[in-house]
Amino acid sequence: MAKYLGCKLYLQPKCPQLITDWLYTLVEFPESKGTEVEIVEDLALPAQTQIKSLRGRVRVLTGALVASFAVFIGGFSWIAYNLQVTPAELLTTTQTRLKN
Repeated sequence: MAKYLGCKLYLQPKCPQLITDWLYTLVEFPESKGTEVEIVEDLALPAQTQIKSLRGRVRVLTGALVASFAVFIGGFSWIAYNLQVTPAELLTTTQTRLKN
């Protein structure tokens, strides 16, 4: 009973603070230096140029995709247009094939 009351009265109010202190010691980071911040700022410029080059590549690939779809659709429509054959033409072509 005393153990229960001790945990209830002493540890329970302090438990959240004890847990957060313990977790803070687990993830504590070393203090950063000012030079590291400057290095990160210097890396921002190449990152922006990389982003611009990637956006350009996306535009080129999008244009290539649209152009390939246009070529395929045009080719299929041309084939469909050329395959519109009358039955008389179809018979004459099969007869000429059979004779040869």
